[in-house]
Amino acid sequence: MKSPENTQKSLYSIAKATIMHQVGRLPFLGSTLRWFARRYREGSIVTIKSGYLAGYKWMRSHRHVNAYWVGNYELPIQKCLIRELKPGDVFYDIGANAGFFSLLGSKCVGQKGHVFAFEPFPENIETLRSNLDLNEIENCTVVEAAVSDSVGTVRFSRGPHSSMAHIAQEGTDGQKSMLVKALTLEEFAKTERPPNFIKMDVEGAEILALRGASALLKSATPPRFLIELHGGTVAAQAREILEKTGYWLYTLDLIGIGSNSMPHHILAYPGKAFGDRANT
Repeated sequence: MKSPENTQKSLYSIAKATIMHQVGRLPFLGSTLRWFARRYREGSIVTIKSGYLAGYKWMRSHRHVNAYWVGNYELPIQKCLIRELKPGDVFYDIGANAGFFSLLGSKCVGQKGHVFAFEPFPENIETLRSNLDLNEIENCTVVEAAVSDSVGTVRFSRGPHSSMAHIAQEGTDGQKSMLVKALTLEEFAKTERPPNFIKMDVEGAEILALRGASALLKSATPPRFLIELHGGTVAAQAREILEKTGYWLYTLDLIGIGSNSMPHHILAYPGKAFGDRANT
């Protein structure tokens, strides 16, 4: 249980992150702050000052957004993970990028839990490992592979920048691409601890990842998902896959999603799991 002092510090860090996020959206002040932030030395180490990761160390890189090391990166998702992940849980961070949510997951699940951070892009893997090492994280395993619907290799594109790296179809992506290792979640979970919760941000490859998790979706203990959806077609296909296997879809604030709308981020609960949670 958190002490009153730690709870107060946490609330202060979240309030600070919220204010900084709002300030950053002001046209003149926001652009001035971003100009100042771009002047830092590549690879410099800072302490995150706000948000749920306040106090953690971060290696700054011009490849990644300033909101990581400021601590106000995607606050609704931070809030969601803090609520959903419990001590002892196994968290799959698919599309770990520089490791921000892997660090947050590590904090939530504790030493009895574990984080598997899936990231195939070499530049991101280097930063991810550095940030884990800086914070002496021992309950996180980096998995250097793309999550797809088959085991082997896939072509992977960097995209406009490293945070948008993604699986690319041959001949359809003009960005520089490479071959990377690919795996499926159902095969991975046969030899490693199966997930309680999965965060998926794979820049349009959501359907491939879900197809490769078919056995997990239908298992006796199916995982919960937080999925970032990219495009209307992907959203419709993801909905069909999840609802056919008994999942209920919600917003990050646990509001039911209607049949005519799909937000950018969704929470997906197995029917029984959500019923159990609602009764606790």
